[in-house]
Amino acid sequence: MRVLIFEQWKGGHYTNYLEYIVPAMSAMSSELVLAVTKGFFDSSDFQRVCHASAKCANLQFDLDVPEANPACPWQDRLKLLSNLREAIHRNKPDYVFVPSGDAQNIALGLGAPFTPGRLSTSVASECIIHWGYGPGAMDFKSRLKRIIYDASFSWSSWKRLNFVNFLLYESHAGKDQHSRIGMVPDPVPRPPVISRQEARRLLKVPDDGRMIGFVGRMDGRKAIPELLQAFRKAPLAMTDRLVLAGRLDPEYASLIQRDYSDLRRKDRLIVIDRWLTESEMAHGFSALDTVCLPYYQFPSLSSLMLKAIAAQRHVLVHDFGWMRAIARRFDAATVCNIYDPSSFGIAMEKSLEQASRYTFTPAIEALIDYHSPANFLAHSLEGLGNFSGKSTTHHMTSWSSVMERLEPGQRTLV
Repeated sequence: MRVLIFEQWKGGHYTNYLEYIVPAMSAMSSELVLAVTKGFFDSSDFQRVCHASAKCANLQFDLDVPEANPACPWQDRLKLLSNLREAIHRNKPDYVFVPSGDAQNIALGLGAPFTPGRLSTSVASECIIHWGYGPGAMDFKSRLKRIIYDASFSWSSWKRLNFVNFLLYESHAGKDQHSRIGMVPDPVPRPPVISRQEARRLLKVPDDGRMIGFVGRMDGRKAIPELLQAFRKAPLAMTDRLVLAGRLDPEYASLIQRDYSDLRRKDRLIVIDRWLTESEMAHGFSALDTVCLPYYQFPSLSSLMLKAIAAQRHVLVHDFGWMRAIARRFDAATVCNIYDPSSFGIAMEKSLEQASRYTFTPAIEALIDYHSPANFLAHSLEGLGNFSGKSTTHHMTSWSSVMERLEPGQRTLV
């Protein structure tokens, strides 16, 4: 059986997924083709995939995937679908797996009335979906996007359609007449448990006072200007610090240099502006009392939030989307309005107070267990296993078993 894994994008969770999926699918197939861009293949990030798949003798690479704009403008969606179709034509697989199929799904679903509606007439295809708006409070623009995304989910012709966002899974699983809806966890390894003092020493930041901060890449999706403004307004002690650890968007770096140099001179704002290793990110989460992850109207799963929760840290997030639902169902975070500096600042102060009383409950334990790398593999391999008739050795933990750890009234909170 010849299997094609197609990945248009690079870095972040795209690399993480391939690192786990490639060796596992290699073991289930006679031939495995990994189609990626030449830029991804040549990057230092891809070395993790190469290291993980070093013993995969049946692995081949297709480097003819064209580079594309990672912002993924709407007008590029048909081209991105065409890239996938061309990879299928080149490699002639029996099964296609797309770890990040959002862009292709939009084009495939909305184009269904005008095209044959399949990637191929003879190839079974499966993808993982990361984007989309589930139920919950949202503005008009978000509601409109939800209609478009939901239509693409219903009309697209994947043999199996997997969501990482449980709100999307719960919304669509019971409605699909072909029972092709699945759910795949985001793989979050358990970090080593270390004290705040030890983590701060390893991260080379002061070991006194309380710390709130962001750990990870700070791009345009993250409300870093609002975080800085709220921290300045927050009713905090002079020994309380804000930590920004990770690669900063150049505009954010300029903003800090222009308007927040005084906080840096007073050692109240600590900026570590560079890419962090996985171990440094783990140290960053463990060093903080509260992890603040303010995304702009972000409806999707946040791997950073899962990593912060796995590090047993209290989290402060914007009251929106998947992050809001995690906060409400599992009592694993505090929510706030990031667009109101005063209330955001007050929420910072309250979250720091609550951090000392944070409890890692059995329900939170079940949430993190569900998102283990082993469970990610079990769910990711289920479709291929059913198609090939080859069972996997991975034990699968269901989302319903996680919900059973919650009180009935909490299971549907959004």
